[in-house]
Amino acid sequence: MDVNIKDGKGRISIHYATYSKQHEITQILLQPGSEIDTVDNYGGTPFFYLLLKHESGQNKTLLDLFLNNNVNLNINACGESIFNHALTSRDKWLLEKLISKGADIGQGVLLRNPFDHSIAELVKIGVDKEKIVYALKKYNSHINEQLKINTIQKYLGAKSANNYKDMDVNDYNYDLPDEKGLQKIHTKNY
Repeated sequence: MDVNIKDGKGRISIHYATYSKQHEITQILLQPGSEIDTVDNYGGTPFFYLLLKHESGQNKTLLDLFLNNNVNLNINACGESIFNHALTSRDKWLLEKLISKGADIGQGVLLRNPFDHSIAELVKIGVDKEKIVYALKKYNSHINEQLKINTIQKYLGAKSANNYKDMDVNDYNYDLPDEKGLQKIHTKNY
């Protein structure tokens, strides 16, 4: 069975499975060769539709399924970045997952300085400062370095700005769980 056949709306089976939160069906559809980043006629991807119905603390299983199957986090869906859409959920767990997997922090907010807005919101939500600094260093190379340093200093403090300047992301492992089983950034001496 070809799971990538589009219907008249440009959707494939996984669009419908994620929108209706069908965990088991989604897991089956996330097989090798499944086009999980397919954009439908309305500009939405399956992951975007999952976030569309997201409430803080829910859908962790489905979100992890996508994140562990290399979903493209930097597709603009329905004219909005996936990161910006997730930011409106104010879900700390989700935002930390997205930035750890390479979501573009400064994309898709219709403001004069979307990057500044995104960092301010992450801080208000309580996202770990070290995780923000790590994500900025590792994934957001298209953003001007001095702008990143100034924004980090503005919202996270001088110590975090200095940590950013000195950080070598190759010395860190984000995916290693801590003693409680939670994801944590570890230095190579872990």
